[in-house]
Amino acid sequence: MIIYNETSNNFISHIYENKIGYVLKENLYKRMNKVVSDSELRSWENSLPQMARVLRDADIKKDTHVLLEYKLPSTEKRIDFIITGQDRKGKKNAMIIELKQWKKAKEAEGNGIVTTFLGGRERETVHPSYQATSYKRFLLNFNESLYTDTSIQLSSCAYQHNYI
Repeated sequence: MIIYNETSNNFISHIYENKIGYVLKENLYKRMNKVVSDSELRSWENSLPQMARVLRDADIKKDTHVLLEYKLPSTEKRIDFIITGQDRKGKKNAMIIELKQWKKAKEAEGNGIVTTFLGGRERETVHPSYQATSYKRFLLNFNESLYTDTSIQLSSCAYQHNYI
């Protein structure tokens, strides 16, 4: 399920008009009957304007779409940000972006594990790039058209906009 699916122009407008939190909050309630916590609302309002700046400064086509809070089927996991569209050669692309507000992180024991400040204390957690890659693998394994249709390029990355 997708909580938000708009053109990049509409997404940027929702950011500049300070409506993105409200729109996501309403969509989440209507589509999933879930109430948004204050911390999640703050997270959207802090991270999504950073992505709007990236999109504004990028040379992207007008029909590019932004999908927010895509709930992975049969899980409680949600992808923060997906941008879809075509490259200059007309090839279809989708980019999964995991957004984090972390200021720093340290390597920890285990593959793809880091230590960072979360929930008021230092904790071990999954590296956001590893998290985004796992979402990509999930979609490729779950969605046959993504798995078999080589005309769609699916990529993943993390954007830690506060990282020092």
